[in-house]
Amino acid sequence: MLQSQAPTTSIYDLKDAYAKDASVDINKIKVLWKKKPAVDSKTVAELIEDPSAKDAEFSIMLLPGAATSSPAQTPVSTPPVEVPPPVLPAGGNVGGSAAQGPSGTEMLRTEEFWGDLKGFLTQRLRDEAEGERLAGVFRGAWEGNKQ
Repeated sequence: MLQSQAPTTSIYDLKDAYAKDASVDINKIKVLWKKKPAVDSKTVAELIEDPSAKDAEFSIMLLPGAATSSPAQTPVSTPPVEVPPPVLPAGGNVGGSAAQGPSGTEMLRTEEFWGDLKGFLTQRLRDEAEGERLAGVFRGAWEGNKQ
């Protein structure tokens, strides 16, 4: 299950990781912080009041209609999320190794790419409506110019 996450991890990223791990539709998941739904655009660090906290515990709420691969084993909450201080590699290179899987225009043809773009924009802008609108603008521009 979800163990240690960076403080810059967004709630959307937590939902995405849980959805993949539990084979649940991401739209049927709500991440709860202190028993209240957390906004997808917030980061772990933004929700935790005490910056010196070593760990935080989030809960997962599955909405009606959430189908899992094995419903009897679906956990009600996640284990505590460790909040380590952010560490950049020497030289500030955050990229790491070369990407695997589809790339270029191949990747632009996947729904996963556009969902990730929407999540990124929403997180950075801290405005879900604007993030969704801009993702649509980018997708429309790309579809209008693809060759």
